[in-house]
Amino acid sequence: MKSFFLFTTILLLLLPTVTNAQLQLSNNDLEEWTNENDAVDWNTLSIPPFFYSLERSEDANQGTYAAKLETGSIIGQIIPGMLMLGEFDLEAFLPTGGVPFTERPTGISAFIKYFFIEQDTMAMLGILTKWNETEQERDTIAATIYFSGNEITQYTNVTVPFVYFSDEIPDTINVGFISSGFSPVEGSTLYVDDIVLEYGVITSPTICMPATNINPESFNANWVNLPTATDYLLDVAYDENFDNYLTGYENFSTGIVNELQVTGLEQETEYFYRIRVEYDEYLSDYSNYISLSTTPLGIINTENETPFDIYVSGKKIIISSEKYNKTYDIEIFDINGKNILTKKNNYGQTELEINYSGFVFIGIRCENKIFTKKMISLRSNK
Repeated sequence: MKSFFLFTTILLLLLPTVTNAQLQLSNNDLEEWTNENDAVDWNTLSIPPFFYSLERSEDANQGTYAAKLETGSIIGQIIPGMLMLGEFDLEAFLPTGGVPFTERPTGISAFIKYFFIEQDTMAMLGILTKWNETEQERDTIAATIYFSGNEITQYTNVTVPFVYFSDEIPDTINVGFISSGFSPVEGSTLYVDDIVLEYGVITSPTICMPATNINPESFNANWVNLPTATDYLLDVAYDENFDNYLTGYENFSTGIVNELQVTGLEQETEYFYRIRVEYDEYLSDYSNYISLSTTPLGIINTENETPFDIYVSGKKIIISSEKYNKTYDIEIFDINGKNILTKKNNYGQTELEINYSGFVFIGIRCENKIFTKKMISLRSNK
């Protein structure tokens, strides 16, 4: 219910709640194993003796062991590698359950390495909950999630902040790591070691969101606003390695905003953008990057309320319009701006069945206009 909405829409907002407690997770250094596929006090997705998604590894950040999570398959089903205190609903892409916990940490850090296949994405997440006796359901006290689609060849410390939605003390925590995201690819491998609950101020990178108002000569860059940020530095380039910057858009200071119009572009040209966050004297790592292509002359992108009616049931999207009795094109993107589906020359009512769980953006092009619908949630019918 509301816990799902809070967990998946706010993502990496930062509230600098500080506590003197230093309670850590059991076996957080991953040195204790009952066997090579079972870390003490942690769960995983395995079907013994046929399939194991977790393996003890001697390739550790420090100490003797680390966890190796590898996406595999069994009977044609792709299953991501997973390390989780509680359980995880793959269809809804949500953590469930957990272990007893009554502190308010500010974030989670871990040392990770990641080797992905075909633009796959790993995830690191955490959620603090409390049982609501009146509503007979769990309230989300705080949550965080981190995605990366970049190869990380050496152990790197990643720290993400909890977003607190309540002043309540939680009674349960779930922390987890997944080797593949919404569209898992067999062979993607994530190494995890030295998981730490943080209790101080965290300087986190932000998350860039897909561009809006895309026109022949401009677009709007979007990102998640973090309350303790003092400035954002925007990069816009012609390549995903950011070797060739758009003139005037290298470390461009945007001020305290979460959207900026980028101008002076060429039509039908591909661009990439990313953000770093300033926190007084601190500077965050780079965010994820977003790619886009400017439109041809004559195409107008509008953020007006779309005249198309969009309904979602599980993984089914139904799009229709009485006002626009013409053909229209549909494009669907994930939260990293990756195209999931393109369907051209639709007419009247269109029903789409998408094998995808999570949030998506829907764009509809009709009569030289592009209408966008943000943050549609696709999940299972369970």
